[in-house]
Amino acid sequence: MLKTKHNRLFALDIHKETVFAFILGLAAIVAGILVRFSDSILMWSIIRDVLQISIIGIVLPFTIMAKNKSNFFSSGIRFDRPLKYLLISLILGGLLAINFITKASGEMSTLFSNEKLILMLYIMIVNIFEVLFFAAFLRYYFEKALGIIPSVILSAAFYSLHHAGFQPEFVELFIIGIVFISIFRIANHWLICFPMWWVGGVGDVLISSADSVNVSNTAWWRGIIILIVICTMFYLKYPFGKKEIEHPSMKT
Repeated sequence: MLKTKHNRLFALDIHKETVFAFILGLAAIVAGILVRFSDSILMWSIIRDVLQISIIGIVLPFTIMAKNKSNFFSSGIRFDRPLKYLLISLILGGLLAINFITKASGEMSTLFSNEKLILMLYIMIVNIFEVLFFAAFLRYYFEKALGIIPSVILSAAFYSLHHAGFQPEFVELFIIGIVFISIFRIANHWLICFPMWWVGGVGDVLISSADSVNVSNTAWWRGIIILIVICTMFYLKYPFGKKEIEHPSMKT
């Protein structure tokens, strides 16, 4: 078993939470596949927004992690030194934005219609789910069982495959997942993902991707509902006010 100073690069220590995480990851993929067969915005919203994102991706992970409050801190869902990580993310996001702007060239003027702005809002809220579920929850429990490197790879694979029903660009999304989740793991702080992950999500769907999220004029309130679920679970489950006990995996 190869180790770094504080953490294992590879391990094999399967436990109950590992199984739960794997099952939820598979459930997210199945829900993503089912989205392709939805024949209405209502069905899309039930499968994608309610089942895949809200229940599988937010409510159940928060419930599992809340059994030991230190799981939140150790997994990188932290609020200490926010300005440091937000600044780093701002720099990384700015570099990423330059790349997307270069790709968009003369199409930038079309990105700011009301419809596109609604889509941006929806994507940014969904990005919060992706960070919490794939980069924090899945990656953390996979790392405890398998080590750092397998956890990043496996989490990126689940991240890629959960798009199966609406954005089947698996190789590209897998590479994106590897890069973003690796950055998350190096910092082990979820705030390093914002605005970087937002820039990546918006830029990928609006500029680079051949496929797009099923938006319609309902996207804004669907996004708000997801945001309410996220905020509610933070309020109910997150150990606000408790000292963030430093865990070896938090040392960066």
